[in-house]
Amino acid sequence: MIDEGGDDNHELYETAGAALGFGWDFANSLLINIGGNDIYKAKMISMGLAQIRSFAFLIDIGGDDQYRLGAGTDGLGQASYRPDFAKPRKLGPYTYYVKSLGCLIDIGGTDLYLSYEDNEKYLEESHPNAKNNAVWFAPAKTDSTYGNNNFGVGIDIDNGYIPEIQKWED
Repeated sequence: MIDEGGDDNHELYETAGAALGFGWDFANSLLINIGGNDIYKAKMISMGLAQIRSFAFLIDIGGDDQYRLGAGTDGLGQASYRPDFAKPRKLGPYTYYVKSLGCLIDIGGTDLYLSYEDNEKYLEESHPNAKNNAVWFAPAKTDSTYGNNNFGVGIDIDNGYIPEIQKWED
C-alpha cells in the first residue's frame, strides 16, 4: 500500500492486528506513507512485524506521527522468533534456511510511540523499545533469540531519504 499524503488514521478494529506492514508465512508486505500527521493503532501483531519467515515494512516519511500498539504484543519493527529458526526440523527444514526481516522506518517529524491496555481503564504509556529519534532492534542484539536469520529493526530519524522512494517524487 502506498499513501501519498494527508493526515491518515490507520486503525484496526475487527481484526485488531495482522496488518499495517505485517508479514506472515513467507510473504512480503509493504506500507509506505508519504506526508501528513498520521496515526497508526493496533491491539496486536502489526506495524512492520515479520512473523514466520517474511519481510514486513512500514515506512512513514514526514509528519508528526503516532504509533499505538497493544502492550506486550509484537510489532513496531520486529521479527518474531520461533525455536525452529535456530535448529531445523527434520520434516520441515525451510524455516531454518529462510530469513525474516521486520522493519519500521519513520523519517521526519516528532513521533510518539505508545503501548496501551484496553480494559476498563484505558492505560497508555511510552513503548518500551520504540522511540522518537532512535534505532532499536527486536529481538535486541543482547537477546538470546537475536540472529538465526531473524532480524527486526526500527529507525526513527529527523531527516534522510530512501532512494527507492524518490522515484515517486516530482
